[in-house]
Amino acid sequence: SVGLGPEVRPALERWPLRKGKPVRLYVLAGHRNMEGERAFAADLAGLKGGKRLARDRKDVPFRYSTGGGVHVSQGWEALGPAGRHGTFGPELSFASTLSRRTRDQIAVAKFTHSGSQILDWTPEGSDADARDLYPAFLAFVRDSVASLEARGHDVEIAGIVYHLGENDMSFHPYRRMAAERVAELVRASRRDLERPALPWYLSQQAPTKLERLKELDPVKDIARFAESDEHTVHLPL
Repeated sequence: SVGLGPEVRPALERWPLRKGKPVRLYVLAGHRNMEGERAFAADLAGLKGGKRLARDRKDVPFRYSTGGGVHVSQGWEALGPAGRHGTFGPELSFASTLSRRTRDQIAVAKFTHSGSQILDWTPEGSDADARDLYPAFLAFVRDSVASLEARGHDVEIAGIVYHLGENDMSFHPYRRMAAERVAELVRASRRDLERPALPWYLSQQAPTKLERLKELDPVKDIARFAESDEHTVHLPL
């Protein structure tokens, strides 16, 4: 209201990936902690390895749409703390770990909505049409692939890394349906992206410890789905 806004991060001036060489694209998606709602870049200096993570990595292209499209990157940027409120997400440590373990060319794309539930991500969506994220999510993934291909790369979606927030671990109707809705999202994405073996990596917040909810175990349910699907990996708590 007073004309102040977040600093706009510039797009990469120099493309860091070798043209004509394949790129492994990792898509990070999900809810509050994947967005990085309460992880502040100012605190990185006090963490082991934090100063290194705080520096922009111009060797890893990064694009994002967070808050359900409220905060969007300027094309591909250098990977670094990019949250709208001086925050960052797990993409920093994720890319750092990947870079130490592989020599493959990688790119990271992140699509999140911190206030969403898994219901909002399903193809059917919720009762409030404005909350339906599935079409925008698919468009974001397709656009990420297309923009890399336009630069002359063969693109492999190496995985979609998805994190469920506390809403689906707490509210009874969401908690009861969490695993079923995750499975619906996974299967629909493979169908609509025409990638039947698309890898998914699933994690979640710890379920809220409430006596009236103890009979519902969404972590076990999600793990059971992952065990039944050869291209899905469940990351235990």
